[in-house]
Amino acid sequence: MNKTGAAIRATILRCLTDGMGVRATARTAAVTKGTVLRQLVEAGEFAAFYSDLRVRGVAIPRIEMDEQWSFVSAKDRRATKPGQGSIWTFACLASDTKLVVSWLVGDRSRECTDAFVADAASRMVGITQITTDGWGPYHEAISRHFTWKRADYAIVIKSYDATDDEEKRRYGPAK
Repeated sequence: MNKTGAAIRATILRCLTDGMGVRATARTAAVTKGTVLRQLVEAGEFAAFYSDLRVRGVAIPRIEMDEQWSFVSAKDRRATKPGQGSIWTFACLASDTKLVVSWLVGDRSRECTDAFVADAASRMVGITQITTDGWGPYHEAISRHFTWKRADYAIVIKSYDATDDEEKRRYGPAK
């Protein structure tokens, strides 16, 4: 059985994370397609183990929670099938290390926000400073799952001055 060297493994993972296909990666790294797929599985298993912080119950001093909009197959106005349309990815990041503590993909609702915050709270121990945007359900979910003894909570709200109606619609600082 051949062992793939560290340099070859690094090349394979770099190619795959840059969006290169499996066959093209195999040709670039001069390995078989099976080797590329094995490395992909091993990397996925390592990432799954590494991201499961429940094993250790880590104390993280500062986290940021936010959500990002995207769509599946079609935007809401063009969606014709169930499962198409808006989707939100919630992410909880450790501010210092950029480690993804928790994530959830779902709709932007109180229920999803609550489940997301509950998962993040179950992965951490100790007192944590939490920063979120102005999305309303965060306040209730954080008070329920972290309790105020485990969290210092702040909301960051960006405010931009605009001189006319055109700039009021634009997201970004005023000129």
